[in-house]
Amino acid sequence: MEHRRIQAALSEVQAVLDAEDRWLRPRDSKNRPGGILLLKEDVPCLVVPDLHGRADFLKAVLAWNTGEGSVQARLAEGKLQLVCLGDGMHSELRGRGRWLEAFKEFETQFTEASPHMDQEMGENLDTMVLVMELKGRFPGFFHFLKGNHENVTDETGRGNHPFAKFVLEGAMSKAWILQNLGQTVLDQWDRFERSLPLLARGRHFVVSHARPKTAYSFERLI
Repeated sequence: MEHRRIQAALSEVQAVLDAEDRWLRPRDSKNRPGGILLLKEDVPCLVVPDLHGRADFLKAVLAWNTGEGSVQARLAEGKLQLVCLGDGMHSELRGRGRWLEAFKEFETQFTEASPHMDQEMGENLDTMVLVMELKGRFPGFFHFLKGNHENVTDETGRGNHPFAKFVLEGAMSKAWILQNLGQTVLDQWDRFERSLPLLARGRHFVVSHARPKTAYSFERLI
């Protein structure tokens, strides 16, 4: 994927997230869109599970015929909302063998040929750039919540924890981005992730990537 397309998608989606309607994302104490997404109660909502680098899955969802047109057409008409529950990156179990091979490539911080990690990150970029572009096209109707895999810097803190399941997936993804896309893209991506809502409330339902350890007030979530 072209570097320019990635940067353009990041810039566009950031502008959209920063300017989200306060009725959709109530503002926090610093007048920024808060952690709660208040969905339109008079518009049906489709909830999509973890993506994990599956751009083809998301495209299939968009093409699915609801009986009144495709999901994408309904989004364009403002007659359907779509909420992705996060975890856009990392193939996990389906890519276990590839991760193990990519870990060997990680020894050089991907300064040498790294076909396995290139393939993994190609899938991740395809998926997340599609997410960003959809948010730009349908800002009031397409939404993506933050999951535990939305931690591109692999940091500890600000609600984040480093990710390592089969290998050091979080650290490896960060190293690949730095080597291939640079610090500026990493910083833009980090800001994008920190701008995502954590929870969506619709008519008679609430969704998030995972359940919290304890109860949180509406005000604290904002």
